This record gives sequence, C-alpha cells and structure tokens, in this order.
Amino acid sequence: MSCLFRSLSKFVNIETDDLRQNICDFLDENPKLIDSIRVNDITPNNYVLNMRNNETWGGGIEIKAFCEMYNYQVNVYIPNEKIITFYPQRLPVRIINIKWSGNHFTSN
Repeated sequence: MSCLFRSLSKFVNIETDDLRQNICDFLDENPKLIDSIRVNDITPNNYVLNMRNNETWGGGIEIKAFCEMYNYQVNVYIPNEKIITFYPQRLPVRIINIKWSGNHFTSN
C-alpha cells in the first residue's frame, strides 16, 4: 500500500485501495494528465496499469488527479521547508496539507 494514497484517503473518507483504483480510473478517463509519459516505452495505459498495483508508489500525477476529482488544493511540505502546491482547474473547495519526508508521505 502506498503512503500517498493512505494520506489522501483520510481527507475524503475512502478506503486507501479504493482511492487508488478511483484515481487510476480517473487517469484512464483523462489521459492528458499523463500524455507526456513516454520514458522507456511506458505509455499512459501502461503507467495506469502499473499504478493499480498496491506496491507502486504514487506521486505528483496522482496528486493532480486527486485535486481534479475532489476539487481540493493539495500543499505538499518537503524537508527543506519548500511547499509544492497542486491546484484543481476550478476554485478549490478545500485546501489540504500533506508532508513528504523524502521517502514517505504523511497527512497532518
């Protein structure tokens, strides 16, 4: 299970594995979020198939999908006191904060 999905699931009251699958479904339906992924022959379709695996770590693409799905702004706090903010296309209904330790996401 990925710590990103566990951290985000707390904000929407959805089981971690269900959130992962919902985000993957969203990415399947909105491939423009991952169209630029063409590294080592990884197509957007293969990317999503890999992300469906519970052992695969989530990252920025999945955070952006979460923002669009739930209309949340997500602030990611990282160790050097930098903040990376992900915005939905619409005005967000909620702002949430998570932390990235360099190898692990946690929610506040």
